[in-house]
Amino acid sequence: MKKFIALLLCFACVFAFAACTKKEKLEGTPGEWVTDENGSVVMTEIPFLDLDENGQPQLDENSKPVTTYVKQIVTYPPAEGETIPPKSTSPTVAPGNTIKSEKTAWPSQSFLSKLPKLSDTVDKATYQKNDNGELATIYINDISYEEYLSYIETCKKSGFEQNNKGSVIPEKPQAGKSYVYYTVANGLYITMTYYTDEYPYRNCDLFISVASYDIIGSLNK
Repeated sequence: MKKFIALLLCFACVFAFAACTKKEKLEGTPGEWVTDENGSVVMTEIPFLDLDENGQPQLDENSKPVTTYVKQIVTYPPAEGETIPPKSTSPTVAPGNTIKSEKTAWPSQSFLSKLPKLSDTVDKATYQKNDNGELATIYINDISYEEYLSYIETCKKSGFEQNNKGSVIPEKPQAGKSYVYYTVANGLYITMTYYTDEYPYRNCDLFISVASYDIIGSLNK
């Protein structure tokens, strides 16, 4: 029950952050990504409690619950009385997704070499390099939850064990939920988020963020 309440508070914070960001920027379409003045996607942090094998919160040396923070894309929420746009029927946009497929190749930057390749072609990929390091984002439409689980197992075999133990990855997904697998290994900080919720509250079926540095830590400098 405590975990459920904690997660509710986490997601409430996400939508509150999105709403606050919207006031400072031009009006956007509900579900559309919020971007900053440089055109970069705005992301926020979602905390997850680290649980032990009995499902109880793990405690640090000060007896405080251990929390893992995961990145989440901020999207514009619908304004009061605003109508949610219907699902797209365009063949270039997968049903239930907001992102148009660019059918690009899996990122080839050398820092990604230790991450197993999911597929040769993805719907969109971006790359950024800054003072902290390198960051690649990968967007994939039309991928099943079973394929998501399979890819997680492939990543585990390469040493990428899950760090956000408070985020349970079940065998069967529940409609309207998103599932986050966060791992830090081999010098990479990876977030893999699978979305089951409906358009326009998701951007793709699977979003993967791969960085050569601690994104959360860099934001707190």
